[in-house]
Order: sequence, then C-alpha cells, then structure tokens
Amino acid sequence: MRGTTIRAMPGYSFETYGELQPWLQREWLQTNGTGAFAASTILGANARRYHGLLVAATLPPLGRVVALNRLSESIQRNGVTTAELAVNHFHGGLNPHGERHLRRFEHYSTTKWTYDAEGVGVTKELLLCWGRNIVGIKYDIDPGHGGPLTFRAQPFVTLRDFHSLQRADHHADVASAIGGCDVRRWGHNLRIRCDGAKFIEYKDWWYNFVYPFESERGQDDTEDLFTPGQFTATIAKPTTLIIWAGLEAVDGLDWDTEAKKRLDHAGDAAAPTRTQKRLFHAAEDFVAARHDDGRQGATIMAGYPWFADWGRDTMISLPGLLLATGQYHKAGQVLSTFAGYVSEGMIPNNFDDYSNQPAYNTVDASLWFVHAAFEYLRYSRDQETFDQILRPACQQIVDGYKHGTRFGIKMDPADG
Repeated sequence: MRGTTIRAMPGYSFETYGELQPWLQREWLQTNGTGAFAASTILGANARRYHGLLVAATLPPLGRVVALNRLSESIQRNGVTTAELAVNHFHGGLNPHGERHLRRFEHYSTTKWTYDAEGVGVTKELLLCWGRNIVGIKYDIDPGHGGPLTFRAQPFVTLRDFHSLQRADHHADVASAIGGCDVRRWGHNLRIRCDGAKFIEYKDWWYNFVYPFESERGQDDTEDLFTPGQFTATIAKPTTLIIWAGLEAVDGLDWDTEAKKRLDHAGDAAAPTRTQKRLFHAAEDFVAARHDDGRQGATIMAGYPWFADWGRDTMISLPGLLLATGQYHKAGQVLSTFAGYVSEGMIPNNFDDYSNQPAYNTVDASLWFVHAAFEYLRYSRDQETFDQILRPACQQIVDGYKHGTRFGIKMDPADG
C-alpha cells in the first residue's frame, strides 16, 4: 500500500547529488522506546558493528541483537543490471557505488532516501515500529519511460549480539513462509515478509564486510553476512513494495498505522520553533521503557549505540532531555526507577546487558542523582514524588557517602 503524509515533519533533509563525501561518515539513528534501534551512515554503508536496519532489544531495554543487517537493492532491464543502490565496505574498497544514484536523504520520524537510478525513481523509507522489534522498509518505484523492470531486494541477516561480529559458519536455518521466509539462528527467529514481491530462496554467505569505524578504534572490523534469498518484483507502473522484518509476528501490519504511532511519540508537540522541534524530537530518541519486577518505568539510553542506561550518563543528561523539554512525568519515572535501586548509598552505574543485574561501581553517579532530583523538583514542583520517593533516596546517598560505602568512597571528615 502507498503511505500517506500524516503531518509535516520538521526534520533534516540533505541533497547528496550522488556524492560520496561527506555522507559516507555521517550517521543517523532511529529508536522506538524499547532500547531497539536502527542506525547506519547516510549512504547506508554500515561502518560500525552496531549499525543495522533492526537492532532488536530482546530483554528491553537490553539484550540487543543485530537482526537485519542491511538490504541490497538492484534494478534490471532485459536481464541486465542497470543500477545497484547499496554501498558496502570491503577490504578492497567500496562496492557497489549506490551513492551515485542517491539524490536526497531525509530523517525525522522515519528515514528516507530518494534515488534517480538511470531514469528509474526509487524512494526508500525506513520505519522502526514503536514499542516492537519490527522494522518496515517501503519502496516507491517509478519505472519511468524505459519499459518494465525487475526490482530485487536482498536481505542480509546476522542475528548476533550487537557487541560481537560473526564469521560464516553455515548454521542459519531458513523456513519458507507466505510472502517471505523465517531465518533461525542462535535461538532467534527473524521473520521477513514483503507485500507485492516474490521471495526466491537462495541461501548464501557473503564474506569480509569491513567496518571502518571499528578499524579506527583498533577493534576487530571484519564480518561475514548471511542472505536467505531475495525478493523480486516486475514493475511496469508506479508501485509500492513494503518489506517487514521482525523478531515477532509481522503479518497484517499497516504502514500508515505504524507511522502514526511513531508520530504520536515524537515528543515535540510543545516545541514552538522548527529548531526546537528537532531538538525535542531528538531528545525522545534516548528515552526507553524499563520494566523491573512488574513495575513500569522509564530510563535514558544516553550511550547509543554502545551501551545501555548507565546511571552517571542518565543523571547528567536527564535535565536537558526531559526537564527542559517539559516531560516531567517521564523524568519522574526515570528518577523513581533509579531510586528503587539505591544500595549502600549508591545508584547503579549500569545494568548488565544479559542478566539485567545492577552494578555499583561509580564514585559520582549518585551525586548526579541528587542534583537531578532537585532539578526535577525545581522544574516540576512535584513535591509528592520528591518527598515520597526521591528525598529518601537522596538521604540514603548522603548517609552512605558520610559513613562510607563501596570502594572506600567516604566523605573526608576534615573538609566534607
């Protein structure tokens, strides 16, 4: 189905003119309130191990898994490939050079690329479903005046922990499904479907993709990617195709419904100017739900794409992300979440990516909590939350620092 514009988007738009630089280094990020995200460079050339079209949160907001790594698109006429839209890093250089066809990049609640591929118009739009481990990629294709064409889209799957890299081991299972396939690997099942295209199974490994940002950091930088096959469609008139991929059921999804859910969580309704709307919207990208012991709360993922909700970074960023933007309810949830984890006068520095257990190993995060708690009171005037939840936590922190806590952290009796 063809999506509609729900309301004007005060986002970012860049004319790329088919150029490689500076777009090969500039990155984009899209999140969905769970800790899951999609990220890459503007050209779609993955440059970090953390880049992918669906980096799912299997234990929200943690347990991140790079599920759908990338897509490779090509256009054929009369059996001859006339254009490829992808850009990939290999040890020998870039291949193919899809940037030559890219004309515009746009980013707001969705991420959009506009191509002129040898007279064929292609608009590619990515939407990360709000609150779910599902991504949609929509293609609006205008074949122009050159006659019918064949459009191919090839998914590449990793299904690995987002800190790791994979090499070909041939342990990926592919199961046929109506409209696509399921790829099972390491206990995960990625469902891939397409509205309007035929899936042709052809299991294969592609070798030695390179992530240059990892090379610059002195880290392992090479990965092999698995593809289960490709989606193919004959296009004779303007056509829309939508690929859905997710770690949960993706059948029956509606693009416009999912797009509206994202806009409803944009977090920019109160912003009076275009610039402020951009900033308010960007702030929302770092807020995620946290569910502990049946309690529903919120947290801040200040370290995309590397780490999760670290106490120090959360408390430093909270006034700018949530108080300056007027999101007092979420700010109260974040502070209340961390208040519930105060132990021996300390808040957690981080939560383990796999067990979700808190780690208490920072000297100043607890002091930043006290600062954020009083800023919350100053902005929100929410005396009840402060008195019942935040003040007792602050008192525990003061007592802990006064009498001594982990790692020899203690107030100096000579000067306080």
